[in-house]
Amino acid sequence: MPSVDHAAGNCSVCMESFGKIPDETARRVSCGHVYHHNCITGWLLNGNGNSCPLCRREISSRPMI
Repeated sequence: MPSVDHAAGNCSVCMESFGKIPDETARRVSCGHVYHHNCITGWLLNGNGNSCPLCRREISSRPMI
């Protein structure tokens, strides 16, 4: 998942704004939605499937170009 330097808005997993915590990393998943790195990693590893929390599209493990 590619990192995003300056994401605007809130993470849909934790509902916290991007950039609130210094040095945190935002990640854009294959459908285009953006989450905190730790939030989307936890979502995928905690048995929520391989889908976007917001739109439920399958998340590809291939990097976006």
